[in-house]
This record gives sequence, structure tokens and C-alpha cells, in this order.
Amino acid sequence: NPQILVTGANATIVNLINCKIIAASGTSLVNQSSNASSQLNVFSCDGNISGGSGTALFRNTGIGSLNLYFSSFTNTGASVTAYGISAGSGLIVSCGFNNGISTTVTGSTIISGTYIQNSAINASCLFTVSNAAATVTASNCYLDSGTASSVSLTGTNNTMNLTNSTLKSSNTNVIVNAGNTP
Repeated sequence: NPQILVTGANATIVNLINCKIIAASGTSLVNQSSNASSQLNVFSCDGNISGGSGTALFRNTGIGSLNLYFSSFTNTGASVTAYGISAGSGLIVSCGFNNGISTTVTGSTIISGTYIQNSAINASCLFTVSNAAATVTASNCYLDSGTASSVSLTGTNNTMNLTNSTLKSSNTNVIVNAGNTP
């Protein structure tokens, strides 16, 4: 069960400020509200994924937004389960992660000034996994995926815009693209 779950039809706004978030199992923060004005905002927080596979810090499955600012999260549980934005929108600014971000949303995810260090788990940093016409814009980011491709676009009709970013991978294909606009 999530530690924080935003749900229902109201325009609920939850702000987490200077909090420590520990994900021992499942997903800790979930926005599944049916109201487009709902928000789950994380400001200047830190935390850790201590649980193994299947454990993640956040997921947006509602039509509202999930926004993270100036936050940093480690992954001592070595979970390869990506943080998910599968509906609504996502905004990630100046954050640090040891786990990838998956988008399956018709809409946009904007990532700026963010460091994703996945070399210990050899997993992609950013990926799309559907035919949903997702648009991901990443600027001024550092993406280290170890032996995996740093960026993976699967499905069709997805767009990944990368600017002023460093992608590090020992994989032959730093970006894997299957039917999308890189």
C-alpha cells in the first residue's frame, strides 16, 4: 500500500517539503486522482528504495500531475522497477535518482537538471513503453545506465527531446528506438 495516495474526484494538492521517504515495498507515492487539477508535489525531499524488485518511490496513474523539485533518492535495495508516469503529467527539476523513469502517458513529462545514476543496476534511465504518443523532454541531465541503453523508446508515436545532456552507457546502443521520434 502507498504511504501517500492521492485519489478521488477533488482537486487535491499534496505538498511534501523536506521529508524523508523510504520505500520498503510497493510504491510509496501515488497520484491516481481523476481530477486534472490534482497535484502531488515533492520539494527538497530525500529518501531511499530499501525494498527489492517491485519497489518504487512514485507513480502517477491519475490525470493530475506529479512534480518533484530539488530532491534526491538512493536505491540500496537495487530495485529495477522504474518510477512511472502513466497518466497526467510529470515535472522533475534538479533531482537525483538511482532508478529509471518510465512514461506511458499521452501528454508530457519534463525533466530538467536531473542526475540519474543507474550503473549499479544496469537499467535504462528514461524510457517510453506504449503507443500513447508520449512526449518526454529532458534538458541538462546526466543519465548513466551502466550496460543498459540510457534511453529506450519502445512502442510507437513517442517523442524524446534531449538537449544539453550527457548519456553514459557501455552498451553499443546508448539510445534504442523502435518506431519513435528520438
